[in-house]
Amino acid sequence: YSASLFKLPVVMAYFKHKEKNKINYDIKEKLTSNMLDSRYGNLWIRGVGYEIGLDEAAKLALTDSDNTAINALGPYISSSDFNDVYNAIDIDLNLTSNGVISTAKSYSSILKSLFFSALLSKDDSQKILSYLTESKFNDKLTAGIPSGVTVAHKIGVYQNAGDKAYSDCGIVYVPNRPYMLCMISKSDEQMARERMKAVSQTVYDYVSSADKPK
Repeated sequence: YSASLFKLPVVMAYFKHKEKNKINYDIKEKLTSNMLDSRYGNLWIRGVGYEIGLDEAAKLALTDSDNTAINALGPYISSSDFNDVYNAIDIDLNLTSNGVISTAKSYSSILKSLFFSALLSKDDSQKILSYLTESKFNDKLTAGIPSGVTVAHKIGVYQNAGDKAYSDCGIVYVPNRPYMLCMISKSDEQMARERMKAVSQTVYDYVSSADKPK
């Protein structure tokens, strides 16, 4: 289950809505009681009536995985906006009662569409990727990458009746050879951290050293 990974296509659908309707300003929205969600992020603390720009809400949804922020985008996203996103990246929207199901491979298509500006304008694609570089969750994929290398990534956490899965998917901007890496660990979080750091470091070491003299 995608869990918070799904926040990225939601944000993309919001920007697609703005592009289709030629909205070139930051929409303002007041938080309502049904938007407040304390499970991830701190925007809910602002309370009912707090006004936030939706571009900022989109950023918080990605950097903090903020549930209230993603809920604030809801009124401005239609089913056609979602269809535009999923049709363009050729992924079926597999929606179940427990959430959206995706694979590491299918999620990579979402990242590619941003990297190549295949769905949104170049400006909006780069804006979303820049939000992803500011993620506050740096204990998995990015833990295996040197601090000077930029990583645009999104994490996800799925927990249901003892079933746990942790995910971290992103683009690692190795100079001249950027690559994607998407990992999902069905385990507790400590094991997920160890697995993802090890795999990420192995991939980075291989890619960054390719073609270098032995």
